[in-house]
Amino acid sequence: LTAEAIIPDVSIEQEEFDFSGVTIGATVRQQIDIKNEGNIPAILFIDLSQHPDFTVELPRGGEQTGSLEDGNEAESLLVPVTNTRLTKESRMRDDATRASETETQADTVDGEAPSKFKLLCNAESTLTLCLSFSPSNVQSHAFELPLTLAGVSSAPRLRRAVVAEGLRPR
Repeated sequence: LTAEAIIPDVSIEQEEFDFSGVTIGATVRQQIDIKNEGNIPAILFIDLSQHPDFTVELPRGGEQTGSLEDGNEAESLLVPVTNTRLTKESRMRDDATRASETETQADTVDGEAPSKFKLLCNAESTLTLCLSFSPSNVQSHAFELPLTLAGVSSAPRLRRAVVAEGLRPR
């Protein structure tokens, strides 16, 4: 008996995200194109909780390439995720119920904009997002985009640098 695992063939088209200097109070957006050349959908997660001056969103009025599979709505391509503690009672429930408790769609989480997202990139398509930088103080940022492919421990084609600096208004 032999088996073959099939994983999505996912990459980011941009080489890096360099916001340079942005004045406190302003917002600058850069496009992220996540390309799935595989024949199965890819589920990815982005966790910007360590970088509160950054967020991701779907582009306004932008169309995604490829078709939405099985009636997926555009909103299901980018879903805010919260982590809730599992109580003894919730551990006793079935997995589907628990999954719905740990992943919730909302405009805010505890009164703040969400920082963790689940992404769906359909097979043979490109998911376009906007990475936004809105500096709240004078500070330099340099980090690797915290994007992971579900079920894969390392995905080098998703590793991209993010560089930005918050500037004091004149």
